[in-house]
Amino acid sequence: RRALILRPTEHSDGEVRATLSDMHARMIAVAESLSDDEAEVVASFLRRMRDAVDGIGDGSSI
Repeated sequence: RRALILRPTEHSDGEVRATLSDMHARMIAVAESLSDDEAEVVASFLRRMRDAVDGIGDGSSI
C-alpha cells in the first residue's frame, strides 16, 4: 500500500492555531458565565457520562 505523509505549511499551521484559539476563548467565556449551581449540574452530568462510558463491557449498569 502507498502511504501519504502530510506536513503542515506555515499558513495552515497558523490558520488552525488562530481558529482553535478563538474557539477556546469562546468556550472559556461560556464556562465562566455559568453560575455555581449550573456548573455543578454540568460537572455532575459529565461525571455520570464518564462513569457510563467507563462501565461499558464490565457488566455494570447505570
